[in-house]
Amino acid sequence: MDTASVKEQVWALAAELNAVLGASLVQPCQQKTAVKKISLTGLKDERLYIKPANGRYMIALSGNSLVARMETYMGRLTGCERHGYCHPQTGREPYWYVNDYAQVRAAAYFFAGATSSADVGQIAGAMSVVHVQPVDEIFHEAEHQPVTTVLPDGPRALRDLTARAARQAKINAPHIAPLTEYVSQLRSQHPS
Repeated sequence: MDTASVKEQVWALAAELNAVLGASLVQPCQQKTAVKKISLTGLKDERLYIKPANGRYMIALSGNSLVARMETYMGRLTGCERHGYCHPQTGREPYWYVNDYAQVRAAAYFFAGATSSADVGQIAGAMSVVHVQPVDEIFHEAEHQPVTTVLPDGPRALRDLTARAARQAKINAPHIAPLTEYVSQLRSQHPS
């Protein structure tokens, strides 16, 4: 795995994600001095590093909101807890090593919030490693798990599968239940 190949894959992946999202929300980047630091950037200064590392990929999460949103997912996708931190003294930027580009692609789709059923099917079709949990199962689990992380807030926040699942899980919380009941009554009175 050389730097030029990974850079080419990341640029193509950014174009693919933006086509699926229908807007230029994901940007590929490469640092000028540390050329192996290739990444995708998204909203809120989140950065998903995809670096060449001794014949495989290193996927690292940068930004507190991204770590909160993706760390559990990455553990399920790779079948292991993080391999370490890019900044071990401060416990920042957890990373995982992966051998399969399908895992890189699945992580990028999750990062971008491109998780429609069509996207999941494309990703699942690309998965070829037997020991990896299929991506559609991971997305399905994420939809049905209560989330205790800070919810994304801002434009397009509900593209994030985790944010939608967390909000749906809290729809009957004591402070929300009266509003939920009111909406239910309105819907029964005015079905259209």
